[in-house]
Amino acid sequence: MRSVAIGLIVAIVASVGWLVLHRTDRPAPRLVPQPAAPTATPAEPPAPVIQPEVAEPVAAVPPEPAPPRAPDAQLPKGKMVTVVLSEPPATRYGSAQATESDHHYANLVRELSHGRAQYDANLGRAARELVYQSTEFGEVVPSEVRQFAIASAGALAADSTFQQIRTNDEGQGPLKQAITAVVNDREGQDGPLRVGVGEVYRHGLPLPRHIGVVGTRVGVNIEPLAVRLAAGATWQVRGRLVAAWRDLKALVLQPDGSESEAAVTVVGDALTLDVVAGPHAGALDVQLVGEGPSGPGKIVQLRAYIDQNPPDRLTAAVPADESAQTTFAAAEAYALQLLNADRARHRKPALLWDNQLAQIARAHSDDMRDHHFFGHQSARTGLPADRLKAAHYLTSSNAENVAHNGTVFEAQEGLMHSLGHRRNILSAEPTRIGIGIALVIEGKRRRLWLTQLFAKPALTWTAREVEAAIRLRIAQARAAQGLSALLVDDELAATARQAAQEAKPDEFAGTATVAVVQAKDHNLFEGSLNASAALTADPDKMALPPVTLHPQARKLAIGAAKMADSAQFAIVILVLQ
Repeated sequence: MRSVAIGLIVAIVASVGWLVLHRTDRPAPRLVPQPAAPTATPAEPPAPVIQPEVAEPVAAVPPEPAPPRAPDAQLPKGKMVTVVLSEPPATRYGSAQATESDHHYANLVRELSHGRAQYDANLGRAARELVYQSTEFGEVVPSEVRQFAIASAGALAADSTFQQIRTNDEGQGPLKQAITAVVNDREGQDGPLRVGVGEVYRHGLPLPRHIGVVGTRVGVNIEPLAVRLAAGATWQVRGRLVAAWRDLKALVLQPDGSESEAAVTVVGDALTLDVVAGPHAGALDVQLVGEGPSGPGKIVQLRAYIDQNPPDRLTAAVPADESAQTTFAAAEAYALQLLNADRARHRKPALLWDNQLAQIARAHSDDMRDHHFFGHQSARTGLPADRLKAAHYLTSSNAENVAHNGTVFEAQEGLMHSLGHRRNILSAEPTRIGIGIALVIEGKRRRLWLTQLFAKPALTWTAREVEAAIRLRIAQARAAQGLSALLVDDELAATARQAAQEAKPDEFAGTATVAVVQAKDHNLFEGSLNASAALTADPDKMALPPVTLHPQARKLAIGAAKMADSAQFAIVILVLQ
């Protein structure tokens, strides 16, 4: 009787093969064991005490209670291996030539998808490499290896799925089964589905035929693009959008770890992006992100190499056994440790666990699992900001990552290799984290949906404390420039405070004018009165009006008010000259 073994790996999706007609074995990839790298487990710092320095006595701000910690989890120890490609890496994106096998598989993909999916010869080469590597790794090919194989094949991808089947059946049945599993995956609709198929035969095995199918949705077609660059050269990316993406920008990671953004020009559906290679040799990563049909997300991620040829090998971590993690709580605890370990490696403080954030994140993961979608935008709960608002959780800043993988380790690795998700993980802005995991275990197969919800909780300062903090900043700035201190005018301060209290977010532009008119109506000043108004969730980062540092300024009045159901403060500053 013919037998079939099936494995499914679902990659990350805000940052996650074909018939070999000659049927000859390729040289086995060389797997060189490496010592396991130590994983830092930083201790959590105490919860911050929000207490501004003030120029005059104000009521003390009590420390916020520390949020409960997530339960401890043991960090499973994996191993490091060096993978050598079975084919030389491509020197250009989009340069693969379709073979006779590709034409055969393209017909199958078109038939089984009813014309919805496009066949891609570059993905075909990637699938062949992936299915070959899977003969060494077992069912799970690490996400880092998967991304490396796709890029090394010159294929475009945002996030990908990989279906593999091992069989001794020589017919079309297993092949159609693998393709059907990929073309029926409806998660993510932000671009046309591209599919590649590859096969490898390993003679002498009980199941010698190894079939691999890769699927990805990419919302842009990129013109053939060189992979190697000289230092200082401009990488000219040209293409056309094939899905309704808007507000595009490019995130850039240079070999030395420096990050930046590059402008993306879109005229009609034509896309233009110029990225300047830095002075350091190594990998240059570029990710296009924007607002897509399913909400914010990434369009595609590209890699070039500065002053070196694309490598033919990669050292990567093999996921450790997570079978002991049979509850979402254990998986979430492990996810927290992996995230904070990555932050520690980049000299960032650990994030504090927040139970309320975790509940919001967990509900979104459950939503994705139960309603068969993947992304930040839900038909039931909207976007992350909507979910936070519904939970009455006020933040001065927040961000969300989502992943869909077979293991927690794979999810975190994939997020760290996606520039937008990596930026959220390593950001200095948030102080709290909630992680929610929906876990499905079917025999030896595990599938999980992971949501990371980052937040900096809204300040708990009173309006008077905000006023005092801003007065102190102005006094310190004037002292630094050798200017005399400004006198505080209590009557003007009452007017500024009233204007702040009456301010409305949708009519805020006229708030400063209202304060001046009220002060004039009450004959509260002689001379020149300058007014400014701002809405801010973090008064310490608000830009001070230039007039506060004017040598002729004499008096100062500040009014603040907390906006209802918001993390923002309305602030009015009056300066009398």
